[in-house]
Amino acid sequence: FTQNDLTNEVIVRGGSFAEHLTIIDGLEVDNINHFPDPTTSGGPMSGINIEFIEDVTFSTGGFSAKYGDRLSSILDLELRDGDKDNFRGQVETSFASAGVNLEGGIPRTNGSYLLSFRRSYIDLLKEQLSLPAVPYFWDSQFKISSELSPTVKLSMFGLYVKDWVKIDAMEEGAWSRGAETINAKDHSQALGSRLRMLMGRGFMELIIGRSEISGSYDIFDVYENILGERISDLYAFARSTETTDQVHVNLTQSTRNVDQFFAGVSLKPISFSHDVWLIVGEDDVVNSIDASTPEIAENRELRIESKKSSLKYAGYLQYRWRPIQSLSVLGGIRVDGFKFSGDVKIAPRLSAKWKINNRLSCSIAYGRYYQALTIIEYLSDDNNRNLPHKRSDHYIGGVSYLLTESTQISLEGYLKYYSNLPLSLQWMSNSVNRTQKTFQYLSVKNKETRGVEIFLQQKLSDNWYGTLAYSFAKALTTAPRYDYVDSVEVLYDLTFPADYDYRDVAAIVFGYNFSGLSVRKFQKHWYGWWTFPFPVGGDELTISSRFRYVSGRPFTPKIWTYEDSESKYLWKRSDDPNSDRYPAYSKLDIRWDCKWYTGGRSIIIFLEAQNVFDRANITEYTYPSRPIDASIPEVNKKDPVFQLGLFFVGGVRFEW
Repeated sequence: FTQNDLTNEVIVRGGSFAEHLTIIDGLEVDNINHFPDPTTSGGPMSGINIEFIEDVTFSTGGFSAKYGDRLSSILDLELRDGDKDNFRGQVETSFASAGVNLEGGIPRTNGSYLLSFRRSYIDLLKEQLSLPAVPYFWDSQFKISSELSPTVKLSMFGLYVKDWVKIDAMEEGAWSRGAETINAKDHSQALGSRLRMLMGRGFMELIIGRSEISGSYDIFDVYENILGERISDLYAFARSTETTDQVHVNLTQSTRNVDQFFAGVSLKPISFSHDVWLIVGEDDVVNSIDASTPEIAENRELRIESKKSSLKYAGYLQYRWRPIQSLSVLGGIRVDGFKFSGDVKIAPRLSAKWKINNRLSCSIAYGRYYQALTIIEYLSDDNNRNLPHKRSDHYIGGVSYLLTESTQISLEGYLKYYSNLPLSLQWMSNSVNRTQKTFQYLSVKNKETRGVEIFLQQKLSDNWYGTLAYSFAKALTTAPRYDYVDSVEVLYDLTFPADYDYRDVAAIVFGYNFSGLSVRKFQKHWYGWWTFPFPVGGDELTISSRFRYVSGRPFTPKIWTYEDSESKYLWKRSDDPNSDRYPAYSKLDIRWDCKWYTGGRSIIIFLEAQNVFDRANITEYTYPSRPIDASIPEVNKKDPVFQLGLFFVGGVRFEW
């Protein structure tokens, strides 16, 4: 879930968004979103075409030894094959973009293809809408598959996501807003192939591919000279690219007809490049512990350029034991290593599921998980090079009960212990010496998350479907910190709410599908004429809704201070981390789909109202500088930044 309308980053059970892994047809993909944040798993919208997805496996913890290098969750997507016998497709236009999906068989082969392309078009209306800046994006996806023989199947898939946003302060509309000129571009891509071969009572698969995420931005300072001419000067740019080549080999074999043996190895060469340049003033000089920046004040320039490459490797063994038909026990062990840091970790996993009867089942799971730090964290300071991998231990137990053939309720509790989490040395000593700035980390932070989740699911039956999910959780961080006690500097452990300590989370999804025959009968009467302009007379109608509630996320407030009043910094962070919380988040969306059939074709019109109650959800607070005047009554007031209010989207889709 997420509490931000502008990103779909995955946050699971108190873990951070960087602890999530997405896999597509066996290939690990760094980020599948438009306008991605390279340090997270999120972005405003997904670049994956959901029409191509055949199966989704989402694990929120206790996952098997097949998966590694992540602490919280796994999203494993399997793409379907195209229709070998028919040429099919979809053309869709919506509020912000238009796209096309195509599929069919490959002539003279036993193969098929899937192909999609989508492009935004708001940038084409920039002048008509008088917009100083608009986002531009496009994405493309394909899959080709072929059965080379009855026992061998080869498939290939590709994904490319491209984004660009430009804020041009040289234009009249933007100049009045005091904007800077910003030109930001990024792209992410993935290309992989999978060879699957049946072998006796099992199969082996070989996956080879590459995933990459790249971004760049240029920032220009815009001002007027003494002649009134508008001048634009570049004062910062950044370029970064991270590429992961991958080779995965997985083996699955059945033994004793009921048991299964699994094994696999992975090799992932990683290359990373980072180039930053900016103009800095004397107040911006960083007092780094490596003493490498005194010349910045003289040159007024800062340049950080690095290129590194290294190898991640992993292997796993696991065995599924079925002593009786109703009991399944899965045990395994995984090894993960990163040559760059020199750290190698061994992680045991164990889980069991018991089907007590046709309706009731229970499960337990334990697992140890490790995750390497990001390259940028390793490179930010020479002392970070040998930091150990982050660690998390999961303890999970749950029960599931089948109320009816289409309705299931489940209850699950979990406990997670984190250790070896990196902590900034600057944060540790910030209350003692605020002028010390460093990018060195120490692996001394711990975290504990625990909670219970209830999930009720109604599959499509009697024309309706729905889900209800609720979780109560608590996440606490413990970190060492220096402070003064009786004028003596001491080190003590401080415990406080974790960054993603969402206590209450609830989501309700409901949909009802019915025939449009009754509506058409209504339209035939004299009092039903007014419904003709609306998309309500289709052959198939669906109304669906989604409601989300998330209790307030903790944050560290800033305090107005008169210290250092001659500088620009009039706000300071509180010494009590995460001591305040944002207001609770809630949002209701309602969607209407109307579908007409004509021969083997169909037309769908969809309309959606998001944030129906126009709730003013807060993204963050800003702390603007104000004159130092104690007579100002609201000198300590923080300004909220609101998320999206009520808005409507819609579109038309043609299928054949």
